[in-house]
Amino acid sequence: MSTPFRRFLKIAGLTLLGGTLLCAAGVANMWILPYEARTLRDEVVRAEGLTTSTKFQVSLGACSLGATRMVLGFIDQVDPEARAAIRAVDRVAVGVYSVDAGSGEGADFAVLDRRMESRGWKRFLAVHEKEKTVIGYMPAELGDSDLPLCMAIHDGDKLVIVSVKADQDELVKLAGKHVPAKLVSL
Repeated sequence: MSTPFRRFLKIAGLTLLGGTLLCAAGVANMWILPYEARTLRDEVVRAEGLTTSTKFQVSLGACSLGATRMVLGFIDQVDPEARAAIRAVDRVAVGVYSVDAGSGEGADFAVLDRRMESRGWKRFLAVHEKEKTVIGYMPAELGDSDLPLCMAIHDGDKLVIVSVKADQDELVKLAGKHVPAKLVSL
């Protein structure tokens, strides 16, 4: 026979277990790059023939950034543009990798472009100079509000992958404050 106190203990125990599992999943998710960042990393490594090892990777999603926004609400010294930038970002992820010496054949943008295009991404940026490469991709089909961007920076013995998902409208407002007037009139 079940008493109200036993039912309460059962519900409280299940609630505590569920909350613990959700927190554990959230913390574990901070150390896993989102799909598009992993895809770009894997394709850059494959296209350039690199051998890498992970130094660091972190991903901040809606909950982490929401907590950051909340804390910044209590700090008066934060620049308004910094607040606007943090409001615009829905998710950010960064991975830093060591590149083994002697690995890599150099940047082959054509191969990388074909591989990324087959996954629905198009290149919007590519710079290659000596041992430094910066390349950026965005979805070929843009959505209504959120804009995911992925960039890879390969500088000698380091590879950095950055993935950002941000509100397009907020980014345009923020960027509009920094674009020279003569460019806007073009």
